[in-house]
Amino acid sequence: MATPQSPYASLPIDAEEKRQVVARLATEVRNKYCIPEQGEWIAHAVEIASFDDAATLGEFAQKLTSVMFSVNQDGHLNVAVTQEKQDEPPATETPSREDMKITLEDVSDSMLQRFYNRNFGVPKVEVLAGRVGYINWTSIVFDIIARDYVISALNLVSATEALIVDLRECGGGDPDTADILYATLFDQETHVNDFYWRPIDTTKARIVGQKDKFPELKRTYFGKPVYILTSHDTFSCGEEIAYTLQAFGKAKVVGTRTGGGGHPGMSLYLHPYLTVFLPTGRNINTKTLTDWEGVGVVPDVQVASADDALDVAHGLALKHVLAAREAEWSKKPYMQTYLETLRCTMDSLNLIAEKSVASMP
Repeated sequence: MATPQSPYASLPIDAEEKRQVVARLATEVRNKYCIPEQGEWIAHAVEIASFDDAATLGEFAQKLTSVMFSVNQDGHLNVAVTQEKQDEPPATETPSREDMKITLEDVSDSMLQRFYNRNFGVPKVEVLAGRVGYINWTSIVFDIIARDYVISALNLVSATEALIVDLRECGGGDPDTADILYATLFDQETHVNDFYWRPIDTTKARIVGQKDKFPELKRTYFGKPVYILTSHDTFSCGEEIAYTLQAFGKAKVVGTRTGGGGHPGMSLYLHPYLTVFLPTGRNINTKTLTDWEGVGVVPDVQVASADDALDVAHGLALKHVLAAREAEWSKKPYMQTYLETLRCTMDSLNLIAEKSVASMP
């Protein structure tokens, strides 16, 4: 979900303020960037760059981000102008990932209203032809806010024969909320990745599929076909879901290669109106022994345009449904019209899939 333009982006910034921001940013990057060697390169690039042509906060933030991106193309690393004036935080011990969990007090009303506008990241849930569940998950909103909405969405499609989760617009979010989907698809506790947090130099195992973590969730999707839709706009936590489910054989990924943002992090103070989102962590998948940073998630079924992904996935799902149910349903006279409709629908979707694959470069 895009962040609106800051009302302070056009404020001027003088040379001394810029010097202080550059010094603070370089220190933070050196001390906390998830890959120390690359952190040194990025910090040095910021220190030697000229920002004389950046007259406003917005221009300065954009130039800082551009300089850092030029070093290693980390899409998470960026400087932004804040929505409100902020006080410099007191010097404290560097927090762990757990210490940084969002509370309701941390969520501003403007942010909360944006979540409401998009139904807490789940703007659309429906059952497609053939009893195929479809969830459009555009933002992995904080667990403390979105938990009930995501569980309700998954429960709504719990009786379907196949599931499509659309992450084509998903730019990321809270891994704790992603655990709800994992609990639907993993029938036992599973160590999916090792999470390294550089600020305190610790590594923690990521375990998903805990039986009792979401007691209100109908865990009915073990072994059923699941399809994850992706695009270049799929990023960060959205990519984590696609990558993890693909690596563990829990879903097929359909769409185009994702954006390649594999480094989670934290927002740090730079100036009363400037913050940096600094990638401070890494996820190392226990199956692949790497992550998707810089390369993205490569779909199992690649299409020419992400716009085709839903039709292609729906066709694949219908093929499974008919293979599993056609013999049973064909014995029931009242299901004949429905079966014929499904066959026609699948044929139409297969034509779309053939054209999409044929037009790929």
